[in-house]
Amino acid sequence: MQCFWDLASNDAAKRVSASVHIVEFVAKNLDAERDYTLKRLVKGLGSSRDSARQGFATCLCEFLQLPGVEVAHILDVLDSTTQVTGSLKGAEERDFLFSKLFCCIALIRSGAVKNDKTQQLDILDRLLVLHEGKGWMREVVTDALLQFSASLTDAEVIHATLVKLKPLLLLPVAEMAAWQICLAIGLQNIRYSNDKARSTITTVWQSQWKKEMSELPVSVSPVTMNIIDKLTDTLLASTTGYPKIHKVWEYLISFIVPMDINRELIASRYHLLHVYLLFHVIIMFCFSECRVVWWDMLNIYI
Repeated sequence: MQCFWDLASNDAAKRVSASVHIVEFVAKNLDAERDYTLKRLVKGLGSSRDSARQGFATCLCEFLQLPGVEVAHILDVLDSTTQVTGSLKGAEERDFLFSKLFCCIALIRSGAVKNDKTQQLDILDRLLVLHEGKGWMREVVTDALLQFSASLTDAEVIHATLVKLKPLLLLPVAEMAAWQICLAIGLQNIRYSNDKARSTITTVWQSQWKKEMSELPVSVSPVTMNIIDKLTDTLLASTTGYPKIHKVWEYLISFIVPMDINRELIASRYHLLHVYLLFHVIIMFCFSECRVVWWDMLNIYI
């Protein structure tokens, strides 16, 4: 019981330790403990206590590696424990929605659905339902959609995914919301990945992109230097939640200074990033409403 409590700790090391102990215990008592543990983990995904969502999602990712753990059963448990009804209070509905989101992310990151096309498209549909629901969830669900897209290797599933994401990217970039800019840049990062280990997959992405997305405004590049000024209102609006920084800034940085699909800087790019930000971006924004955000971004990346 203490281990489940520790999964919500703000101490990352404590969460990892609790996760290891739970998975090891269940592995030794698989038939007796598997279903109970699964229900506890799925319910914990919706908890707003401390760092519960991160801890329970981490543990679920490891739990999914155990033999006999079926994705269909996990989704059944998720659906039965997170039914959103009209009688729910706002906080309860929010917790249920986050539970659905974190469960989908755990299934993606664990690789549990990577070899099943039907299950992959089911996860995609679930994420799109969440995306279409509450506006305040679109930022985090967009990031989950990009994690899902980056995990794909099958041409058929990649094409089906692009077909379903296409309606979200019909606007000219200058008219897009912050989450749409995230999605556009994120998909381009996947499409133009320089990772040699992904060269075959990148070729598949290029091919499917040409089939489905070639006529869109974002078909060539989601952001160009001659359109940056037209994004000012959108970028300013994305700073209103300060000190929380909207993910559009992370993706914008990844566009300016190329990163891998996980938005991690290539080592050789660090110097370029420092030079660009310090001598150009600060000058551009130091007297603007964005100055606090850019200062925070500098602290993150330098």
